[in-house]
Amino acid sequence: MPIDGFFEWWGVQGTGKNKQPYAVAMKTNRPFCIAAIWEEWKDRQTDAVSRTFAVVTCEANELMAPIHPRMPVIIAPDDYPRWLAFQEEDPHDLLKSFPSEKIKIWPIGRKVGNTWNNASDILDPIEEEEPPLI
Repeated sequence: MPIDGFFEWWGVQGTGKNKQPYAVAMKTNRPFCIAAIWEEWKDRQTDAVSRTFAVVTCEANELMAPIHPRMPVIIAPDDYPRWLAFQEEDPHDLLKSFPSEKIKIWPIGRKVGNTWNNASDILDPIEEEEPPLI
């Protein structure tokens, strides 16, 4: 699945609603792909076709681990054909954390948690309330 970034929330004071969102992207600011699987199915009663997908996750790398124990599997461009099954080789070894030094992470405002908020400033960095151990 092609994306230009993703979000993750860190519990500022443990668990609960007091969480700090973070944006994650490539240091190059270029789009990238995460591993996902999809399925198409047909409702037997209505004949409506639905397409669903799930993001494949792995253990978090050193940068992400203080915020969340897992992260999306980021597929390196050279490995796109293997993930998309254009080659015969098993892509199981691609299910690993992406190198920390190639990504960046920064705190953003909580308005990212509401789908009605679709402004360009949603990714603007903010001051952290209490930074995690990054």
